[in-house]
Amino acid sequence: EVGWLPAVVRAGTDLGELRPQVAQRLGLPRRCRFIVGCLDQYAAAISADNVSPGATSESTGTVLATISCADRMSDDLRPEVFQGPAFAVDRFYRMAFGDVSAGYLEWYRNTLPDRPDFDTLAALAQPIEPGAEGLRLDPNAPRATVEHVFRGWTPRHTPGHAVRCSLEAVAWELRRQVLWLSGGTLPEQVRSAGGGARSDLWLQIKADVLGVPVAATECPEPACLG
Repeated sequence: EVGWLPAVVRAGTDLGELRPQVAQRLGLPRRCRFIVGCLDQYAAAISADNVSPGATSESTGTVLATISCADRMSDDLRPEVFQGPAFAVDRFYRMAFGDVSAGYLEWYRNTLPDRPDFDTLAALAQPIEPGAEGLRLDPNAPRATVEHVFRGWTPRHTPGHAVRCSLEAVAWELRRQVLWLSGGTLPEQVRSAGGGARSDLWLQIKADVLGVPVAATECPEPACLG
């Protein structure tokens, strides 16, 4: 029954005070108001100043999510792109996301006996040349062994190669998502949020693959700020 569903409103909409019985059950003041929230990725986009048509931001964490701001809905985008109202009447967000993200880096880290932190992993990848000596991450392979996930693995490859391969795979996935959102035209800049934005090496790899600057937010928790 469609009539059972609530009306769709924009994030930030004030729906009014809580019902008295609800406020009492939750232990909240009766005058507490209900403000509609939003997806954490959208909140991070707002914090990254992704608020003008054509702006683009990305968040690299459990998933890779890329968001662009527009002044209208579009009928010309790929089916992988989600669209919806943003924070203002004349603003809409377009989003693409996928599993080729920091989850692979975390998975690989957990295969190592000492489980190094992410700064240590980035340091291992720093001296590795682009291309990681032929390694390619296979997103369709089961995360069973290193040989499954990293195609072309040989005895000469090191943890640094695996990390470099993972960072590059996410960067190439980011490029694909950005092109989906933009209709094939790259933006002037991409703002970066999420855990991946704390790595200067990863930001540079993304910028090199995209061919445009990739800048991190100053706030370490942009979704909360947004």
